Amino acid sequence: MKSFYKQVTCFVGLTGFLINFNTECLNAATFVRINSGFGILNRLDDYSSIDGYAPASRPKNSNLYGINIGYKFQNNVSLDFFYKKFDKFKYSAKDNAKYFYSQNIGISSYTINAQYNFENNSKIYPFARVGIGLSKNKLGKYNAINRGDKSKEYALNSNTSNNFTFNVGAGIGYRINDKLAADFNYQYHDLGEIK
Repeated sequence: MKSFYKQVTCFVGLTGFLINFNTECLNAATFVRINSGFGILNRLDDYSSIDGYAPASRPKNSNLYGINIGYKFQNNVSLDFFYKKFDKFKYSAKDNAKYFYSQNIGISSYTINAQYNFENNSKIYPFARVGIGLSKNKLGKYNAINRGDKSKEYALNSNTSNNFTFNVGAGIGYRINDKLAADFNYQYHDLGEIK
């Protein structure tokens, strides 16, 4: 039995969108950045299997957590390693007949990113980011429930796949002092496919 998702997100064919808030602790040329925000998956394509069908639906938003460890080559150029964890997108849908479908989607991504700060001798500065890496996408158990008697019609076991991922984004940063900064950014993140 196989199901297939393909799509593009502000992080997830998965594609998504990520709204992100960061705080950054600066120490000479190295830095650590703590991230929190939320991811918005785009609508999942219809998919079918030998045993069933589920309608297209956009999963509920996911909380996002992450950490960057990086190095500043100049005041305006940096490179970092970024680990991001999406706290389970939740897919659910109802068809026109009598079935309810549900499944969790868990995502972790590991990327190397470059950032360019547009310096303007101000505490507030715009920046652009781009990155590539690996996305680990996990589908939880897929369930189809009869809405009439609540019986489980069928289920698919969980599945994990590794995918190439890339992201592009932009944001606004604010220097709180010489050692601490915060920023708000938006990223488009293609997390590959889930099968």
